[in-house]
Amino acid sequence: MTLNRHLSLLGTALALAALVSTGCKKNADADSSASPEGTSAAPDSTEGAAAPAATEAPAEAPAPPAEQAETPPAAPAGNHVWAKGFWRWQGGRYVWISGHWQARVGNRAWIDGHWENRRGRHVWIPGHWR
Repeated sequence: MTLNRHLSLLGTALALAALVSTGCKKNADADSSASPEGTSAAPDSTEGAAAPAATEAPAEAPAPPAEQAETPPAAPAGNHVWAKGFWRWQGGRYVWISGHWQARVGNRAWIDGHWENRRGRHVWIPGHWR
């Protein structure tokens, strides 16, 4: 094989490796932090975005457990706000999602998510910026 052919194959292999590793990282990130507020939008949604849609637990689901006490670690920067942890209905049970710091969006205030009872069903109202 010629030198140009070797370089071409090497370049192709490196490009494929970069694509594969980027795709794996993206999927790993999506799995580990997938919609902490129960939506497909990131918890620190951009200014001007509508509040995420509510998530309803099945009719037979019990009430969510009491909130867990959390002590937030030090903020990563002065422009961050604490989004408290919450119970998410997942796989037929409630799963605790720990709180996290997120960057403030303009002058907007962070409204923590909460569970509401609507017509006898438990509905999660995700946290959002107001």
